[in-house]
Amino acid sequence: MKKIDSGFKALSLMLAPVLIITFFTITVSCYNKSKNKVVLRFFHWETASGLQILKYLVNRYMEKNPGIRIEIIQGVSTQYESKLLSMFAANQPPDIFEVSSIDIPLYVSKDQVLGLSEFIDKYSDLALTNFFPESMYFFQYDKNIIPGSGEIYGYPKDFSPTLTMYCNMRIFEECGVKPPEISLDENELAALLIKLTRRDKNKILTSIGYYPQSTYFFWWSIMCGNEPFSKDGTKLSIDNTNSFRGLRWLNSLKYTYRVVPNDADRESVGNKEAFIGQGKIAILPQGRYMYPNIKIYSKDKWDVIPSFHFKGNPPMNFIFPACGWAIAKKTRHPEESVKFMNYLAGTEGSIMAARLGYNIPPIKKIAMSKLFFNRLGEEGRINRFFIKELEISKQFPYSPYISKSELTRVIDQESQLMNRDKMPSDQDIKKTLKTIEKSVNDIINVKMKN
Repeated sequence: MKKIDSGFKALSLMLAPVLIITFFTITVSCYNKSKNKVVLRFFHWETASGLQILKYLVNRYMEKNPGIRIEIIQGVSTQYESKLLSMFAANQPPDIFEVSSIDIPLYVSKDQVLGLSEFIDKYSDLALTNFFPESMYFFQYDKNIIPGSGEIYGYPKDFSPTLTMYCNMRIFEECGVKPPEISLDENELAALLIKLTRRDKNKILTSIGYYPQSTYFFWWSIMCGNEPFSKDGTKLSIDNTNSFRGLRWLNSLKYTYRVVPNDADRESVGNKEAFIGQGKIAILPQGRYMYPNIKIYSKDKWDVIPSFHFKGNPPMNFIFPACGWAIAKKTRHPEESVKFMNYLAGTEGSIMAARLGYNIPPIKKIAMSKLFFNRLGEEGRINRFFIKELEISKQFPYSPYISKSELTRVIDQESQLMNRDKMPSDQDIKKTLKTIEKSVNDIINVKMKN
């Protein structure tokens, strides 16, 4: 027994160093396994259901790719662009970030965004043929930073025609009006809106015919039969008969026909959601993303009707540049970032966009499946209508020499017609178009010289 004990003791002494080394090796290995994970910094602006979907996708991706850790950085939408630019300026950019595609030229001009064409052969989901061309338009730029072709700088998460006309069926029925089944011209639409606008004996609003989106609808109106920018983006041309006709009609909605909310209406009712919730909008031009919100705010039944047109021109809708994902050129992990991009923008991400039900999924096979186009019931019918509207939709006006925010600022500063007490004169409308044209072209000319 003593021999056995002494033998065991001797064996224990012999094995102790081995066990210690083995334990140390395993511990270090586990530590290094955690430490050596590739960390991708992911900057975004999502909130509410969009944020929940994003977290789901990120967690699912990390489960499938244990060597990757995604560090989620949430930005505030109102300060998002300035925060992103400050991250670039500090030489600490996120590896992958959410972006409005019309802002990509800003990052391209500063050499801050990674071109993706060299990577996509490795990822079949990212092939351009998979995507609606309309969704990719502002994610591709040629050497002159003109969109629609050339290098790929990102991919969309979803997209939609922006001025599709929702109609409140209750208001139509109460006014004894049937929703139009074909496109109306501007005069026919005005006549319809007059019938749909009602006030009580105290002039309190009961229902308003139309609730326009200011900036988008301004551009839609002045695109009456013409393209605002030259093909190379070096000149804005809106001081013409067609743009005058469009802007004059836009003003007549408020001052002549009185079929859009005035200042007193907005003060008494509130914001757009309040108008929807109180059942006061007959026709609301919006994108597909608005439909889930309409169902939240309104108890009424809503439908969609064909886009209208200016007489002599075809019907036209508007596609605001899609939002999606881009990769910083200075990322330390380009391969891993592109692989994550493939996941977000590829089949799985597009499926989640379809299930979320806000906009059109950018991958055609997903959009045309039972998840979206062939979905049953009311939502399926709405989805099919929006995809049909792509056939008549134009892209947002663009020049590589002036940003979207600069364009908006010029319009806000120069186009004050809608804030007056009466219908502006033809001379005032022409003067406004001339002033906007000059202000924009002055900005373009300065940037072309620099």
